[in-house]
Amino acid sequence: MSSVSKNIASALFASELGAPSEVVSAYEVDLGELPETQVEIEMLVSSVNPLDILVITGNAPIPLNNKEFKLSASEENHGKSSINSTVLGTEGVGRVTKIGAKAKKATNGDLEVGDYVIPFNFGNYGSWSTKIYLDPSNLVVFKNREGITARDLSSVNINISTAYRMILDIEKLNAGDYIIQNGANSGVGKYVIQLANAWGFKTINVIRDRSDFDKVADEMKKLGADIVIKDTELDSSSTKDLLGSLSSPIRLGLNFVNGSNAAKMASHLSPGSTLATYGMVANDPIPIYPTMLLLQRIKIVGFSIFAFYHNNPIEERVKTWEDIVSLLRSKKVKAQDSELVALYDEQNDNKHYSSEKMKELALGAINSSKKTTLLINKD
Repeated sequence: MSSVSKNIASALFASELGAPSEVVSAYEVDLGELPETQVEIEMLVSSVNPLDILVITGNAPIPLNNKEFKLSASEENHGKSSINSTVLGTEGVGRVTKIGAKAKKATNGDLEVGDYVIPFNFGNYGSWSTKIYLDPSNLVVFKNREGITARDLSSVNINISTAYRMILDIEKLNAGDYIIQNGANSGVGKYVIQLANAWGFKTINVIRDRSDFDKVADEMKKLGADIVIKDTELDSSSTKDLLGSLSSPIRLGLNFVNGSNAAKMASHLSPGSTLATYGMVANDPIPIYPTMLLLQRIKIVGFSIFAFYHNNPIEERVKTWEDIVSLLRSKKVKAQDSELVALYDEQNDNKHYSSEKMKELALGAINSSKKTTLLINKD
């Protein structure tokens, strides 16, 4: 970074909704002195979540939260002294670097410099910033770092928690029961496979008919997938025969894709089961046929991890996250493979790139067809 002030952060912003290439910007921000009631955090890792893209493009039920930010005197800010904008990034992991005199306790314990923390409310900030100030009441601290890296924790807030709560909360599943899901090679989908496998449930996984289907299917089976099906074969006689011959019921359907794909998948659910929609890969309507309601008696619901957080005491969130971290530490669940994009130069003492370079790298991550994770500070 070009500025020497210790209270300077480089951050990625959006002031208006639109295509990422048109609305994402990067600036150096002067954070000022750390308030005595807040904690200084260096963000380490932030996965680029589909929600981040939906927020930027205006397709998520989360508005931009524009605030006034004082900019540093750096030439990178092109003479601007302030901006009214939103710091991007909906989840991430940070490291405590300084603690205000009245900011000693996180939600689940005392804070010390060097602790890993996961913010559940970023206040005026977002996770795509090299440094942020937050109230300690918005932090969950993880002191035992044995067997855990910041990258392992980067999807705890959204992806892993979504999979975890959907499996536990939507239907009462018995050992051996099946879950059928589309978009099964997504981040959430892969965690559904692993969690179901760890808890004694089985999974039927629907993915796109693609040239490397066999390779992707093999990778999913290594995670614990029981059955992998092409989306083009959902209504084939062979699929109907296969799923109709299972010894246990298909009790839960998890829909990420929508449209006719969801309806075809739901046709395989056992009577009295639930179809839950949790994503919007496409905003296409889901056809609901009378047989689903009258013969299968399917319950159709929506699921949002943010609704779970809103409707439950904070202790439930902490309990969920601590259990997930235990599963990660024990290797019963492994963090999703991801393409890593460092916002710092490892060949130059891990100094952060210029604002323009950081913007370029972030846009590449946002537009990537692969799961991508931003490395914001060296761990």
